Parts: sequence; structure tokens; C-alpha cells
Amino acid sequence: MWDWLVDNEVTIAAMGSPSTYSKPPYDFLQEVMAVWLLSTARMKAVPGRKSDIRIAQLLKHGRLRQ
Repeated sequence: MWDWLVDNEVTIAAMGSPSTYSKPPYDFLQEVMAVWLLSTARMKAVPGRKSDIRIAQLLKHGRLRQ
């Protein structure tokens, strides 16, 4: 995963509020990029289905806040 992120010049990631299971990926990602933790309440306010691809598109176009 590390090599793929670096090779594709990924600089920011968005993920739901951390839980026990998401802590290791969060720590790992912080070493190579900025990681935004998204509030569940704010995500519910965004219209439409929230797939990983949709979240990435919203982040790319500046439609999400930290």
C-alpha cells in the first residue's frame, strides 16, 4: 500500500472517525500524507450515497471539511 500511495503521489486521505480497527491504518497513512478524520454527522448531511469513491471525489473537489 505504501508503495502504491507514493508512486501515485497521493497527498491526502479522508476516513471516518477512528475506532479501534481504523487506528493502525490512520497511523500508517499519517506517515506519508495528510489524513482528514470526517465527522459522521457531517457525512450524513452530504446528499447521496457515500461510497469510498464518492468520498474521494468530494475531497478532491473541496466539498468536505475536516
